[in-house]
Amino acid sequence: MYCMNGDIPDKLILIRKNQIKEPELIKYYGESFIAIDTPEGNANLKKEFIKSLKEQIPESIKCILVADTDMFKSLAKVKKVTGLDGYPVNTEFNIPAFIVPNYISILYNPEQKKRLQFIKTKINEYLSDSYQYIGKDIIVKAVHPNNIIEVKEFLNSLHEYPVITVDIETAMNTTMGLEGKELKEAGLALHHYANRLYSIGLAWNEHEGGSFIYHRDYKDLLVKFFNEYKGTLLFFNAGFDVTQLIYHLYMSGLEDYQGLLTGLHTLCDKTEDAYLVSYLALNSIGNTALDLKSLSHEYTGNYAEDVTDVTKVPIPDLLTYNLKDVLATWYVYKKYYPKMVQDNQEELYKQLFLPSLKVLIETQLVGLRLYPDRLNPLAKTLDNIQDNHLNAIINSDIIKKYNIKLQYDACTSYNKEHKKQKVVSDFADLVFNPRSHIQLGDLLYNFMGLPVLNTTKKGNPATDGDTLNDLLNLMQDKSVKDLLQNIIDFSMVDKITSSFIPSFMRAPYINGMKGLYGNFRLGGTVSGRLSSNSPNLQQIPSTGSPYAKPIKEVFGAPKGYVFVSADQRSLEDRIAALTSKDPNKVRVYTEGYDGHCLRAYAYFKEQMPDIKLAEEGDEVYKVTHDDGTVEYCTAERLRLLNDNKPEEN
Repeated sequence: MYCMNGDIPDKLILIRKNQIKEPELIKYYGESFIAIDTPEGNANLKKEFIKSLKEQIPESIKCILVADTDMFKSLAKVKKVTGLDGYPVNTEFNIPAFIVPNYISILYNPEQKKRLQFIKTKINEYLSDSYQYIGKDIIVKAVHPNNIIEVKEFLNSLHEYPVITVDIETAMNTTMGLEGKELKEAGLALHHYANRLYSIGLAWNEHEGGSFIYHRDYKDLLVKFFNEYKGTLLFFNAGFDVTQLIYHLYMSGLEDYQGLLTGLHTLCDKTEDAYLVSYLALNSIGNTALDLKSLSHEYTGNYAEDVTDVTKVPIPDLLTYNLKDVLATWYVYKKYYPKMVQDNQEELYKQLFLPSLKVLIETQLVGLRLYPDRLNPLAKTLDNIQDNHLNAIINSDIIKKYNIKLQYDACTSYNKEHKKQKVVSDFADLVFNPRSHIQLGDLLYNFMGLPVLNTTKKGNPATDGDTLNDLLNLMQDKSVKDLLQNIIDFSMVDKITSSFIPSFMRAPYINGMKGLYGNFRLGGTVSGRLSSNSPNLQQIPSTGSPYAKPIKEVFGAPKGYVFVSADQRSLEDRIAALTSKDPNKVRVYTEGYDGHCLRAYAYFKEQMPDIKLAEEGDEVYKVTHDDGTVEYCTAERLRLLNDNKPEEN
């Protein structure tokens, strides 16, 4: 499909076919363009399209606007588009390409409109020969001390500023015996005990600051500075940086709780977090990017380095990168704090988020303890259970027949795209993978012809655990039921053996036990709920699984401590009452009921004949018990309490 606007077009727009509508293209991308639809399909189709495109581009075209991410990657020969907003990226036609959001996305994500406005500004600069490279002149003053005297002078100079931004880079701890990529894959790259401080950046405004490579000789200088600094320490994602600083500067080891508390109170009482500010200002269902590079892009430009292993980045480049991080933090904080205040989120930020951040940092540093003598047998048992279910799946007659179909389909697909032909036996290694939702869906609904009971958000037949259980209950054929049961059982144990047991086994030894440390993130979800990773300590099986109890038995307290759990009383019920304003939900709390007890009574009223609820018109009395708890009760209940009250001597 082809569309042209203007006598002499200077822009070529590449966009999906169903979005080529001239009024919309003019509204969102400007006039004077040619629009061509991009093909959907594999890489070969895209290559053929790009090859044919060269002959269709008029000489008047000065730049290409690509509203199709995959096509931009192919055209510009880049692996990702992150950080390329507003940049003219060269193509094989010697005509630069700009990535632009598809205008359809603007309809459901307002932040995309702001993104497009920024990119259009840079496109217009380019077309008018006045293009200014993003982030070119943001560093006005840079200090890079490289010995103890210079570091001391630099830190001392910071005391005059009421606010400084702080950012650190960490490197892998070589004593772990893992490479940087392995640390990342193992989920250890974020953990304080698995890395070391490598560099630190500090800035007093969005144009001036410094950064330096950390050395253990600087430890006392940094501790002294943080102890004595009277201003505000501004981080971006303080949950990471402050955790690292406390562990590496204040703690002598994983069980140095005194050092932990000293660092916690010293740093957290001075901390603010530009990430949390941005989250509260921007959080929406539009899935807005909340990383520092994206939020500051219009100011800093694309300054990212591959910091998977910072020791491989040239030191001058790393120090500039570290410095730009703290300058970017200033920019993001100053941009979004007013918006957060405008949206009436400031009290939430100061009264809930920052205090919660301190609790979570302490939680990350304390961790949990595991009994190795219970963990090792459990891991072996779970592996055996998993192998038994996998063998049962592999040996199923249904799967044996399905494997033949898989191999035949793979052979047919290969021969359609290649001149050199193969036979089915060449694909003998291709067998059913119960972890593959694509293969599982194909097996259940195409090969076995089972009914589609549920679908995913994208409309595909569902293969989740609940759906598999529903299918199991419908089936009569024993071979089908056996296969479904083994797939269900395999999936249940596989999640534990793949997501949790490896993390448990990698945990470091501490005085005869293992220390398990997870990461918690405020603002990690759209709903505001806490998120966790590496491992996700919020998803460790506790109920509803046959493995919940054995998993629980692995956890315990070190010698001299007790394991205590606490729960916010009926938190979700209280939130539901406040947000819904349902009169009956609200009455649970205004009239002194316990939500769990009331629900239990509603379900099992027949088994509680001695319970009587207050009815409309009944007088209700407030009683404060000796332990401080409050009860609202009827006159009958009040008499019963008085009758059972012990006489005073």
